Amino acid sequence: VGRYSIPFATVMMISGLRFAPSAGVRAVCALLLLFAVVFNLAAVQALQNDQRLGWLRTARVRVNFANNLIIVYLLWHKCPSAWLLLALTPLAVAVYDSRAKTFTAALAASTALFVLAGILGNGALREWDAEVIHAAFIFSISLMINDLSRMLRERAGAI
Repeated sequence: VGRYSIPFATVMMISGLRFAPSAGVRAVCALLLLFAVVFNLAAVQALQNDQRLGWLRTARVRVNFANNLIIVYLLWHKCPSAWLLLALTPLAVAVYDSRAKTFTAALAASTALFVLAGILGNGALREWDAEVIHAAFIFSISLMINDLSRMLRERAGAI
């Protein structure tokens, strides 16, 4: 997952930095990006070296979600595609974990989107419609990936 999500998030963030509303927000987002890259690369390395670090996978999911939530909050008005950062958490959970945990992660990401829209949005029906579509995407793609991942894990176990 890290092989794909870290570069994607990095490209998203670099793009988003161009649209940051102020130099201060740009600096905070740049620091959060740097932290995310270093943290994730270190976590991936640690998990590859010691599979007993299951707690690190859970911590990584939570830290990344919180980090991405802050970034989406800061860039909400200037970078419309920033919501995709919140989709990364349920997608990562979908690869490694159960359907229930994937659903919970998708619910958390979707709820975060609705809360941000309520706090930062203009309340227009079109905006709420977009968030419903974003939430539907997060749920459908996460659950689909979870099903595919589970099928691959079952096949690998049967071989």
